[in-house]
Amino acid sequence: MFFEEDPGADADEGAGVDMLPAHTRGVWTQPRFLLQWGGLLCLFLLVVGYTLWDSAAAGSPESLPPRTLPIAAARSADALAAQSRDTTLTEHLRIYTSGPDVAVVAAGAQEMESVDEAIHAALGLPPNRAVGAPDGRLFVIVQGQQRAQWDGAAGRVFLPSPERLANSTPETQATLLRQSWAIALGEQAVLEAGAHHRLPYRWLPFLSGLRLWLLWDGGGPLTVGKERIVAWLAQPERKGLSLEDVVDICRAFAFWRLSPLDYAIPVGCDQSGYFMPSPVPLPTQLSALAPIYPPKDSLDDQYTPAQTIESKAYAIALALLIQYAAERYGRQTLPVLLAALQEHDGWDTLIPAVYGVSAQEFEAGWQRWLAENW
Repeated sequence: MFFEEDPGADADEGAGVDMLPAHTRGVWTQPRFLLQWGGLLCLFLLVVGYTLWDSAAAGSPESLPPRTLPIAAARSADALAAQSRDTTLTEHLRIYTSGPDVAVVAAGAQEMESVDEAIHAALGLPPNRAVGAPDGRLFVIVQGQQRAQWDGAAGRVFLPSPERLANSTPETQATLLRQSWAIALGEQAVLEAGAHHRLPYRWLPFLSGLRLWLLWDGGGPLTVGKERIVAWLAQPERKGLSLEDVVDICRAFAFWRLSPLDYAIPVGCDQSGYFMPSPVPLPTQLSALAPIYPPKDSLDDQYTPAQTIESKAYAIALALLIQYAAERYGRQTLPVLLAALQEHDGWDTLIPAVYGVSAQEFEAGWQRWLAENW
């Protein structure tokens, strides 16, 4: 028990007076008592804290977390990433994604913006703007496993999730995203180019060559087999496509739920197997690429006359002609060419108006370029 002197006793009388129990004087509420208990409590906490710290510093097994915690933490991080949502903004794009794709999109958003600008500039189109969007940005939605789809009326485009594409890995997901974007953007840009430059009906098949050129020009997995295909058509008597070549091409396009035939490449792929028609010589003269006037009901979705090997060779030749002209005279001449199509009925007047050389000189240069490369 604690005792203290009677606060009412005189100092000189205290020496001969017995001490009284503290409970008779309400010592539980006295300041001195509270200070004493507070000091003891602080001392106790200090000792306990030092003991725990010393145990941890000494590497005591009891201080280590269970071995299952890192695994649980990793699983929690994966679950958190799978549930995350994010919107990435660039100058012309509003990209929505979720889960593991968030990091891939964030890292590649600026490159997507650059590809958008480059394709529109190459075709002489204004930067991509979403009709009706408050800020004019195109709404890009990265999700699911569907093939790339463009909804121009709503100002949005759907791209497949790189993480969910078959056989994708963290190392390849950025490449897969770029290719998906190039597919969607190229298809839409070709349609816009036809409308923007008011291509007359006779020149509509030109768009098939333009579409294939954009695919090959962008690089990526879908350029597989380009050299072998061109060499096969340019020199059918000397070079052919092996079954391995055909399988590689079909697998690459099937990855995006496409067929090579969609891009005027004369290789067929279906569940029953692979097939390729007998090749026809690749047209290498401008007279063979004269504007054609097919019946309207024979046009397919790629603006080529019905699915024939001749129409595919025609589109491939146009793609190579566009590539040659871009390399020889500069990419800036392509919008000029597209704009001039509505004013000319044939190459004889079109070539001098666009490139400043005669059609014969242009044709000779193109043929030399083909021979050197294929």
